[in-house]
Amino acid sequence: MLATIGMIAPSVVLGDLKLTALNVVKKLTLAQYAQIILTCAFLEAFVFVQQDARDMPGDYATGYFGVRDKGLNERSMISELENGRLAMLAFVVQIVLELVTKVV
Repeated sequence: MLATIGMIAPSVVLGDLKLTALNVVKKLTLAQYAQIILTCAFLEAFVFVQQDARDMPGDYATGYFGVRDKGLNERSMISELENGRLAMLAFVVQIVLELVTKVV
């Protein structure tokens, strides 16, 4: 969902409708790419660390509002996975449409 905002924000905030997310990516410097990569590496290594090796991948022991009963929240976890997959598919479609329509 944040990726969708990132696709729309450059043109809305700056008022330039020809400024798209892919154009912004082309204008990034090497230092800015390094900053993005280092931020992601820090988050993966230190923040999003799985507490228990027996848990499912992506389970960071936070629970839903402090409740950590996996049987109780199984439906919510499945819904979250399905929504995440749909969001990734929607983002890929946005990128493909931007490339196909030559808006870039």
